Amino acid sequence: MVKCKECGGNITFSESSIRGLGFKLVVNCVNCEPRYILSCPLINTAYEVNRRITFAMRLLGIGYDGIKKFCGLMDLPKIFHKNVYYEVMMRGQFQDDSQAQISYARLKGLYRLPC
Repeated sequence: MVKCKECGGNITFSESSIRGLGFKLVVNCVNCEPRYILSCPLINTAYEVNRRITFAMRLLGIGYDGIKKFCGLMDLPKIFHKNVYYEVMMRGQFQDDSQAQISYARLKGLYRLPC
């Protein structure tokens, strides 16, 4: 049993604000106000994990379908909906195209940065 460090009451854990792969962990104490812990940082209104996976899958050229396969292989719940993917893409919450092209070229070994 987990106890509250302030009052000694019993606590429970739950999730809230689930958006894509990001969420808030809610720590509920019987006697205290609930506390919220982010699963990862927020960038504007999107969780960073969503921005990163969207960018990575676009970089690999597999987009939303790649995210679905990745989540399936990693046994993650099917909570990364297409609207979350397009919301992250449309808000431009990842690197601009020039940086994406350099990253993609580096990934393929076609471009090497000077040491």
